[in-house]
Amino acid sequence: MNNYDVIALMDGGFIGAWGEWHSSDFGLDNTESRRNVLFKLLSVLPRQRVAALRCNKYKRSIYESDEPLSLDSAFSGSYRARTGAHNDCLGASAKNWGTYGNDIESEKDYLSQDNRFVGQEGETCNPDPVYSKCDSMIKDLERMR
Repeated sequence: MNNYDVIALMDGGFIGAWGEWHSSDFGLDNTESRRNVLFKLLSVLPRQRVAALRCNKYKRSIYESDEPLSLDSAFSGSYRARTGAHNDCLGASAKNWGTYGNDIESEKDYLSQDNRFVGQEGETCNPDPVYSKCDSMIKDLERMR
């Protein structure tokens, strides 16, 4: 594919009203449908590029693994090695409005390890006065790489 180098990564936002992979009007709120959408997206993206998912719980369920990428599994060209993260509400709350579940620290640990090999992107929404402070954001972004 020509010009693939201009794509850093692609937000996989094709499910739900806001593209956040939940609240689908079309019955796509399940692992099988998420897997089908993600795999189709990855099949048409250049092999050197990554698709990003809103919540790492979706990556974990799609690939049936709680293990982050390792040096042995990264850069293999597999779909798992090409699935990154998208934080849709960075700095909005402790859970970033649904990006994280109840075990925030475990999910951040997972991303800190997984993001050694895949990209993470994101955006803000409804900034919280505590969580969106510059020092808090820098600390969180450094941890997530």
